[in-house]
Amino acid sequence: PAGHVLGSTIFEVALPDDRIVVFSGDLGATGAPLLNPPTSPPRADLLVMESTYGNRLHPPVEGRRQLLEDVICKTLTNGGVTIIPAFSLGRTQDLLFELNQIFLNYEAQRHCSLLRKVDVIVDSPLATKFTDVYELMSHHWGDEGQRILKIDDQPLVFENLTTVGSHGEHLDTIRHLERSELPAVIIAGSGMCSGGRVVNYLKRFIGKPETDIIFVGYQAHGTPGYYILRKGEWVQLDGKRFEIKAVVHQLSGYSAHADQADLIRFVEGFEERPGKIRLVHGEADAREALTQALSARGYDVD
Repeated sequence: PAGHVLGSTIFEVALPDDRIVVFSGDLGATGAPLLNPPTSPPRADLLVMESTYGNRLHPPVEGRRQLLEDVICKTLTNGGVTIIPAFSLGRTQDLLFELNQIFLNYEAQRHCSLLRKVDVIVDSPLATKFTDVYELMSHHWGDEGQRILKIDDQPLVFENLTTVGSHGEHLDTIRHLERSELPAVIIAGSGMCSGGRVVNYLKRFIGKPETDIIFVGYQAHGTPGYYILRKGEWVQLDGKRFEIKAVVHQLSGYSAHADQADLIRFVEGFEERPGKIRLVHGEADAREALTQALSARGYDVD
């Protein structure tokens, strides 16, 4: 497994002259509850490896869960809406797992439940389909996921979770949230706010100071998510300017890409030292930092 998303794999090619070329593809970060970590093949004469985060280290998984809980508690206090733009594959399922654990731990520690106090809404038909696939393939989940499955056979589903299907239901949900002024957590795509249903939620709620927006993924330059994350005065959505009064957060522990330590661990996991390493899929500074780190350990990198 490559550990990037459920079912992702590393590709190995055996050449006629008995040389082995390994293509890592996207490698996942360690500690993901729903994924097994990347597994190094036995050998590679040439390893073509990604380097997306070759120049950084991810914060601990425990920290991201606590920050998410803090924002949910704030949502309860001020009666606002928390909007989480999220990718349909991988990120949404991670969030559902984390939210379920937050609700369970909160009840165990404080002897009161959050389940009836805040609604969680997944407004993405594609994400719902991917979640169904994740549940069908739960036997491939990582260690934490397997541990939780022993005490909860549906950790991606909980009492206060609502999934939105049709476009009509989507519009009805927005109108209901506007009228009711009840606290809610909304997970919707696209992850960079460049399209999808999350845009309609942003247009309705980004101008309210009681709204929280949580970014759990990379925001490419030029996307609405990028400009919201910069915390400017306004953002353009569907050709119109919207004033930003919402509180904006970034949780950086949700990356699906391996960091420098993970990448080095993957290389060192080969039974035989790779003959040559070629770094791809990374900005120049990330490739350079990883090249230096691997070269210092005696690897041949270009």
